[in-house]
Amino acid sequence: MQRLGIRRKALITLLGVAVPSLLTFSLLIIVSTAHILQQNAGRQVSTLAGRSALGLAELVERSKTTLRTMAASPELTSYRTAVESGSRPALKRSLADLERVFLGWQKLDSTIQAIRLIDPAGNVLVKIKEGQVNPPSGPPRPPYALPAVHFVGTRYFFKSAMQLPRGGILISNLERGKVEEEEVLCPGMVRFATPLFLTNGRRAGLLIINVWSEQAGRLMNRVIAEEEGNAFLVERNPADEQRNGIYLFNRDTACEFGNQTGSHRTVFDDYPAEIVNAWMNSDHGINRDPRTRDILAHAYYSPYGRPDRGWVVVVNARRDFFLGPLVSIKRLTGLWAL
Repeated sequence: MQRLGIRRKALITLLGVAVPSLLTFSLLIIVSTAHILQQNAGRQVSTLAGRSALGLAELVERSKTTLRTMAASPELTSYRTAVESGSRPALKRSLADLERVFLGWQKLDSTIQAIRLIDPAGNVLVKIKEGQVNPPSGPPRPPYALPAVHFVGTRYFFKSAMQLPRGGILISNLERGKVEEEEVLCPGMVRFATPLFLTNGRRAGLLIINVWSEQAGRLMNRVIAEEEGNAFLVERNPADEQRNGIYLFNRDTACEFGNQTGSHRTVFDDYPAEIVNAWMNSDHGINRDPRTRDILAHAYYSPYGRPDRGWVVVVNARRDFFLGPLVSIKRLTGLWAL
């Protein structure tokens, strides 16, 4: 009887030591695994954001290269030669050639929405838009005494682009375009403009291409699968309250370009202030949404070469996805402990 009592006490003592130790060890495994999963997910999501920003930079550089190549083409050289000669018949022939060439360029590059040649006064002499030639009309206008498609000489973008040096390129906001003399808004696009020069240094006008933002949207859609999270593009622009924090791309298209559509929805409406402030003030980083514990990684890119005006790529990885393996680990650890 005494030996049985000793055994019982020994068993109770053993269980009293082993069971808490086992539970503590199991909890440590689960907590450590969760921490490792979060760290790995954070690194992966941050890498995705950085690569996406790099992809946007490549898209912008490609469009700039396209514009420079067009500006150096034989057809634009013929236009400049015709302007220098002062021959109206030669100028008309060069513009007719440019209509044909612009149309061919656009058909070869589906990312281009429109191509325009503008004279130094702001008259659009040649315009190709979405596979169609927009013919000039109306009375002749100075300086070349030719009819124009329309007039843009008073617009800020035209005036700014005309001040650029040779080879300079001006990039517009990423925004929805507006059809001339209509209220219809086109899908998002970016304008790239470069001035044209004569041999004597005088300016012969501007060459402008409008590039669809759809390509940037496809890039963002490939960043992360819908079941894993979301990726979106935000504008950083504290000098312009109407644009600062607007969505430039989101799978929920209703929130895009809130300053133009009238929704006025921005990331300041959807995310905690401390997180959005990080997006607006740092080039890259990782945050966790305190409401959902989702991982939010961001990377900044400015096509304008400025720290206070550009685009922020945000990748939102859902907590349920990146901690999904933890459910199986908890189950296996519980079975093993039992």
